[in-house]
Amino acid sequence: MFRFVHAADLHLASPFIGFQEKHPELSKVLYQTTFDAYNALIQLCLDQKVQALLIAGDIFDGETRSIPAQLRFFEGLERLSHAKIQVFICHGNHDPLDLWDPALVRQIPRGVHRFDARGAGECA
Repeated sequence: MFRFVHAADLHLASPFIGFQEKHPELSKVLYQTTFDAYNALIQLCLDQKVQALLIAGDIFDGETRSIPAQLRFFEGLERLSHAKIQVFICHGNHDPLDLWDPALVRQIPRGVHRFDARGAGECA
């Protein structure tokens, strides 16, 4: 049996615009929850011993894709790679291919596949 997990709209490092000015402490908590949810997603894949994770767009939240956020995303991909879990990434409107840090993209872990706008895959 083939088992996989599907996720979308992670919006890692979302600034939760509007909360920062009115509720700065709540804003910090909400910011961290995006990473907590991502870590739980990675752990679910590991615990359930799935064969693949499909991430269907909007990993980041527009231009808020900081280098630390990208590094945290790649750390999760590394954990899955070590467990030999394939990852398939379909980019969304919040994370187009051309805005990813080129140095990080060159270090995509083995078993991670990114699809371009035409649907053509690029494998690590």
